[in-house]
Order: sequence, then structure tokens, then C-alpha cells
Amino acid sequence: MRWLLLKDLQILRRSPLQAFLLVAYPVLIAVLVGFAISRSPDKPRIALLNEVPANTRVSVGGQQLPAAGVSDRICSRVECVDVKDRAEARDEVESGEVLAAVVLPADLVNKINSLGTLTPGTRQECAQFAPDELRAAVEEAHRHGLPMTAHAHDTPAIIDALAAGVDGMKHVSF
Repeated sequence: MRWLLLKDLQILRRSPLQAFLLVAYPVLIAVLVGFAISRSPDKPRIALLNEVPANTRVSVGGQQLPAAGVSDRICSRVECVDVKDRAEARDEVESGEVLAAVVLPADLVNKINSLGTLTPGTRQECAQFAPDELRAAVEEAHRHGLPMTAHAHDTPAIIDALAAGVDGMKHVSF
């Protein structure tokens, strides 16, 4: 398990931009939302684009949790204006109709799940999704015209990812 963490740290050391983005993106979102909330007593308006496919699950502490509800939690504190794409979100901000745009990218859950080595008890060297769950995720991504990349650390997970039809794989450390 330790060698997986060391390998990930080596990858991040070789890519300081990636390491910076992994830290900066959530901080930027928190600052923007915090700024929006503190601007006035009324709920500030933000453009919200949720690109995360439906039924996506987050792996936390070995448990599979639905990613649904993230936008609901954001919208409980601010007034959300749903937009259909990034261009519309940008237009809403530039026109002054909204204070900021929040984009939940399609690969957000994939990025969160890739941090599994930081969760005690998680065995990242083992498959995290059943083959039918993985296949459903790939089909949903493809239905939206999005590629799907799998993080695979062992041979069964690599085989499952290939069988599910992923477009790419990371780590592949069998």
C-alpha cells in the first residue's frame, strides 16, 4: 500500500501543475462561494453547470456513496441558475446576471475517487466497482458524449475496465 502512495507522490512531484490544481480548484470554489455568500444578505445568484453523470458514486472509506445532491447542497446557500454549458455560464457572469459560475466537471468524481489511497482502510489495489456498475458508468458517460478513464491497479480491475469499454486507463500497475 505504501508503494502506491509513493508512486502517486512521484507522479505529483513530476507534475507540479497537477498537484497545484488538485489543491487550488477546491480552494477557488470555496473562496468564490464564500465571497458570493458574504456579498449581501440576499442569496447571491450563481450559474451552476453540473456535468457529473447521474448515478455516479463516490468511494469514501470503502463505502460507495451517491454523488447526487451536491448541487442541492450548493443551491441551499445560493440561488442557482441552471445553465446547459460552459459558454452559457460564462455569458451569465459576463452579463452580470450572476455573481459567479460553478462548474462540477464530469470527471470530478473520478478525481475524488483517485484520492482513495488517502482513506484509511481503502484497498486501492482492489477493484472499487463491480463490473456492471463500471459498465453502467461508461455507458452513461458515452451517452453524454464524454470519455471515461479508469484508475486500475490490479489485473482484475484492468480486465473489468477493458470489458466495460473505458476510453483510457491510469496507473495500470498490475
